[in-house]
Amino acid sequence: MDCGLCAAQDETYRIIGGNDLAYCIIPIQALKPGHVMVLPRRHVDSLSDLIDTEARAFVRLADEMKNAVREAYPREDPVLLMNGGAHSTQPHIHWHVLPSKGGLRTLFAALEGMEERPQRSRAWEEEVRDHLAPFAKRYIRTF
Repeated sequence: MDCGLCAAQDETYRIIGGNDLAYCIIPIQALKPGHVMVLPRRHVDSLSDLIDTEARAFVRLADEMKNAVREAYPREDPVLLMNGGAHSTQPHIHWHVLPSKGGLRTLFAALEGMEERPQRSRAWEEEVRDHLAPFAKRYIRTF
């Protein structure tokens, strides 16, 4: 497979840092200063494709990069967004660490055309739980 994100490991001008199993780069189309991508070194499409040591290194590096971005851009609080599936332009799982002024709920609500803070009933919550739980049992090891 020809993966631009795998190839980015050799583009030293974009590399910020990393560990044995994951690395951080500046995206080619960074949205703003401080926007960083964190990727596993091995090409995988999904978080579940990583072995445990890779997953730990990947998540740890994302958290470390989030802390670095927070310190480098102290007026903003970074969010972590995992990219994969329909949200990704390249089939290589990655986190986006993105400095944010806040208001992620407002942004998502506007994007999805929904209320920012909808009031949900207990019956609604139970209905969603009952719909989702059988699917969750397929993936959650200790349910």
